[in-house]
Amino acid sequence: MLTIKSLNNISIDTIHATFAEAFSDYQVDISYMTPEVMARRFTKNGFSAELSAGVFDRNRLVGFTVVGKGQFKGDFSAFDIMTGLIKDYRGKGLANQMFDVIKEQMKEQSINTFYLEVLQDNQPAIKAYEKTGFSKTRKFNCYHLELKDLQQAKRIQTVVYIDKTDHSNVESYQEFLDWEPSWENHYESIKRIPDPVEVFVARQHGKDIGVLVYYPTLNWILCLAVHKDHRRKGVATALLEYLAGSLKPSINEIKILNVPEDDTGMNGFLLKSGCQQFTGQFEMEYKLK
Repeated sequence: MLTIKSLNNISIDTIHATFAEAFSDYQVDISYMTPEVMARRFTKNGFSAELSAGVFDRNRLVGFTVVGKGQFKGDFSAFDIMTGLIKDYRGKGLANQMFDVIKEQMKEQSINTFYLEVLQDNQPAIKAYEKTGFSKTRKFNCYHLELKDLQQAKRIQTVVYIDKTDHSNVESYQEFLDWEPSWENHYESIKRIPDPVEVFVARQHGKDIGVLVYYPTLNWILCLAVHKDHRRKGVATALLEYLAGSLKPSINEIKILNVPEDDTGMNGFLLKSGCQQFTGQFEMEYKLK
């Protein structure tokens, strides 16, 4: 007998065991997602057990939608951190049933918008989300960079001093970006991270002109941005090179996720720097009535 209920009192180990089985055929490598990494990622994304839902076959967790909540795009919103169903339980409408339960909980908490991210080539999932009322809002490109392929700037037009700072005031650099970061990379998410985050700031004449935020646990660059008055002068390259020089020798690759497709400047810079796009995502949203 299948039942759907919240993930209250369900351990990370239990969720992870179901995750490993449900994502065994996923298109992207998820081997890095240990129970410890999963717990930290949940915290980063504002995990709410009472908003999250699971499908139980008697006492066995066979599917889940893990949900976070917080401020996003100027509103109190929720985010689908991950949804997974073990293969034998797919195609039965269970994801839609979980969403229905979650949406009712959101209404009770006055949450206005529900966001998620989905691989662009995962057409079955996209169609299922659209059927439940989600619509596409943005297209993201995702990159990986093998450090041996990092290209140096052809010319450095400005001299910068790079320093490290705390991640608690990372939102002070939001003017450096021309767009709102995705939920995964948002300033609110960065501030929730429970373990070390490295924030490198490029300064010129005592003024901050560029920033790079790196999260070692996930090996992701969460933010790379340069003030609009100082772009195309080698500042972003200097930040990348500084990060590469500070990493352990065992790390040979880093990822940069969720760069909006329409930011031609940033996408062009990453490709010229030696990055390769490995996938793309859609940001989708559901407006609660």
